[in-house]
Amino acid sequence: EVPLVTRSERNSGCRAPATIQAQLVANATSLENGRTVVVRNGGRLTLQSVAVRGNRSGGALVRDAQLTLMASTIEANSTPAGASGAGVVLEGGTLVLQDSRMAANVAGANGGAVFCSVGTKFTSMVVVSGTSSLEDNRANHGGAVYLFHGCTLSVDDEAAFVGNAAILDGGAVGTEPAGDAPASGNQVVLRDTPLFSGNRAGRDGGAIEIDVGNDLESRSGSLPRFEGNASSRAGGALHVGGGG
Repeated sequence: EVPLVTRSERNSGCRAPATIQAQLVANATSLENGRTVVVRNGGRLTLQSVAVRGNRSGGALVRDAQLTLMASTIEANSTPAGASGAGVVLEGGTLVLQDSRMAANVAGANGGAVFCSVGTKFTSMVVVSGTSSLEDNRANHGGAVYLFHGCTLSVDDEAAFVGNAAILDGGAVGTEPAGDAPASGNQVVLRDTPLFSGNRAGRDGGAIEIDVGNDLESRSGSLPRFEGNASSRAGGALHVGGGG
């Protein structure tokens, strides 16, 4: 199997989205830190009924582009010490999970399933919707998802974060303190009836850690559920930090 790379570059003459069905297992490349799937420069890729698993340099890299997962699985990927986002690294653009699963991904730094940061061209949006689940992912901060700078995480419908763990903060979701730049803050938006269950943090925010300068919003009419989450210090379910 060959690592999949999609490009939309100025002279390529092709900006049409791509859709594939495949199984990508234990692939490696010397480019882009060894990621198995790379989408960049305005590219758009949909993975439908795809499994990305067992990659030791992480699953996917999305850089100022869009990746959509439909009924797909990203599982049992890892990154070495100091490297974040064992499942997906998003650096500008959009990651959409629709009825998909990210499980048992282990990062050597932050964001077991997803590490999100602002790109060179765009801020970043992560959408977890339908019956998507993030389960049993591990990291230092943000067991499942870590928002570094310039990211919005929208958890919709009946999406679930279950059994994720962080050594430090944010058993399911962790955030970096906002800096001075206008686009450095992050936002977590909860819609409908998402579930956070059995997540653990070694320090603060058993399910969600909202650090200084970041926002948490539950939309009107929504009823997010927090069950059986735990932290060793503050905020068994939620911890919201202030500056001072």
